[in-house]
Amino acid sequence: MPNAAPLGTTAGVDGANTRPGAGCRHVGPAGKKSVPLQRQLVQKLILYLPWLATAAAMFACFSALAALHERFDYDVYVIDMPVPVLVALLVAAGVIFLVLPRLLRSAERNTGIKPVYLLTWIVLAGLAMRVVFFGTQPILEDDYNRYLLDGAVTANGLSPYEHSPEAIFDGATGNATLDRLATEAGAILERINYPGLTTVYPPVTQAAFALAHWLAPWSLDAWRILLLACDLIICGLIVCLLQTIGRSPIWVALYWWNPVVIKEFHNSAHMDLLVMLPVTAAVLLAIRARPVSSAAALAIGIGAKLWPVLLFPTLLRPWLSAPRTIILAAAVTGLLAAALLAPVILAGLDQTSGFVAYGSRWQANDALFRFFEWIVLGVTGFLGADPSVGKLVARAIVGAGLCAIVLYINRTETRSPREICYRAFVTIGALLLMSPTQFPWYYGWLAILLPMFPMRGFVILAATLPLYYVYFYLAARDMTDIFRYGVVLAIWLPAWVLLIIDCINDRNGLSTHNRDRLPENPVPGGPE
Repeated sequence: MPNAAPLGTTAGVDGANTRPGAGCRHVGPAGKKSVPLQRQLVQKLILYLPWLATAAAMFACFSALAALHERFDYDVYVIDMPVPVLVALLVAAGVIFLVLPRLLRSAERNTGIKPVYLLTWIVLAGLAMRVVFFGTQPILEDDYNRYLLDGAVTANGLSPYEHSPEAIFDGATGNATLDRLATEAGAILERINYPGLTTVYPPVTQAAFALAHWLAPWSLDAWRILLLACDLIICGLIVCLLQTIGRSPIWVALYWWNPVVIKEFHNSAHMDLLVMLPVTAAVLLAIRARPVSSAAALAIGIGAKLWPVLLFPTLLRPWLSAPRTIILAAAVTGLLAAALLAPVILAGLDQTSGFVAYGSRWQANDALFRFFEWIVLGVTGFLGADPSVGKLVARAIVGAGLCAIVLYINRTETRSPREICYRAFVTIGALLLMSPTQFPWYYGWLAILLPMFPMRGFVILAATLPLYYVYFYLAARDMTDIFRYGVVLAIWLPAWVLLIIDCINDRNGLSTHNRDRLPENPVPGGPE
């Protein structure tokens, strides 16, 4: 009879004692020693540690900025504001952001990092970076005052295009409702910039302003709730875009953690998210072969700000061989955009119109356009023309140049969904670089496609655009020339240098990602 094992033990085939705790380590499958659970957790933590540290550092920058908001109150003189601290914190956040492309590439290669876990962390951390600004004073920004007034006027069934804030403040409108709103607005009405001009914001944005007023009258945080909801939807759409073109959704971090996006839309509370949302949707619908729906989304974007009209050739280029689709999509875009913009046109476009002033005179933080305008003014001056004529000529030439770029990049057949995204990216990038007005929040237009095309020249703007706020420090000391001819170059020159290098190294930008194909013959009734 074989020897029995002692009670409480087990015997292997050779009768050896393999009782747990008897000096033998646990043996896993195929005879391999398994790693203790504690060590596994430590190893996992080490994998995610760079992401935890990056988010913590950026959150610390934004928290410090939020803590300083009272020192930027409207009643504080600009010369007494800690503008250098503001710039330092934003530049620091931007420099930290610059490590993200490297982290993202490393995460894609590392099989130990689960994309779903990392994506969850990216979304939650970015959300925290945004929420920290609720309840804060917009820093060196006052556009939101007009948003609140426009929302009140629109919510009360009146047109914000008929009377300027100045006329409302003076009680010169002859409208009892506007007189009541002037009383309710209080200091908000007094703090609106360019009060002699009617609003520059198209009807789609007016609907959003009115919705925020309906949620909570005259409340900046109600407006921020709306912006946060838009931003979350944009984040989701970008994830869908990335998945459609075959890129990991974790690249959404280049948008969701972008410090310029966070500061300009969640502290400064700019309205451009209302443009970025339909534009992102239009691009996604286009690459999913739904041209008419894409055209409708694009029309909504045009109804929020006019520039998305430049994307029409790119989004409809794949269906050039299907005339019925093109005609239907063009009709949808044209009719819907015309209906949305009708209130602006019917109110008149005279010298008190914000649209006229913006199109003919607005200029800020520009480098390339300023240089080009200087050349045009020299030529028109030599010909005896008035400087105002030269300025208009410069804008007209730049506008024509933008249209030429759009037509040039769409001269050939679109080969893939990724190429549609790339052409939209080039169009928006050219608009950003050539515009007479290059405010930091305009960078958000491009940021929606930055996760697909992380070109170094555009990524670095997250660290250089905060230098825009140096203007306020210098203007308070009568030193604006230093900004115009020095700081502006520091903002844009690094971007231009890196973009030129990137374009030389990869001329078409599509050499490594061209595996996804469009439907062969997109026609009405087929893809949509």
